[in-house]
Amino acid sequence: MVIRFTGKEFWQKDFFTNPVGGSLTAIFELFCFVISVPVVAIYLIFILCKALSGK
Repeated sequence: MVIRFTGKEFWQKDFFTNPVGGSLTAIFELFCFVISVPVVAIYLIFILCKALSGK
């Protein structure tokens, strides 16, 4: 479905196929990991507080 909107040539560019020069990909993955840890921690604290309050 994505190929219908972007085209096959877009996904065959060097950015997606070259694993060696993937510093942008590594930065993106690190960013996602760093952001996800506090978000999950806040969510778990929220659920725990909600369960302990009995509501």
